[in-house]
Amino acid sequence: MILLCKNCKKKFYLHNDGTELEGKIIECKFCSQKWLYESKTKYLENRLVDLNNELDNTVSKINLRKKEYQDKINQLEDDLQKKKKKQQLKKKLQKKIYKFKKQKKKKKK
Repeated sequence: MILLCKNCKKKFYLHNDGTELEGKIIECKFCSQKWLYESKTKYLENRLVDLNNELDNTVSKINLRKKEYQDKINQLEDDLQKKKKKQQLKKKLQKKIYKFKKQKKKKKK
């Protein structure tokens, strides 16, 4: 069986068909790097699990941020409504003051 070292990128040959290597430590004949052998199928299965976990974490983070932003939007909308009401009250008060001053001028005449 031909293996590729992930460290030095060199290929070397082992006298095995690969089935009995699963889960065993392999050592590169060139650089002495050691790693745990897993078949491509096993590797892809493990990688798929990892990717699914990463996706779940990312979705959770996105949902959390979405909730935070929605909470902020709601707070800003509430603040805006309060300011609008305050502004309306201010306008009413200004109108009343204007009318009062106008009446006061009329009385002085």
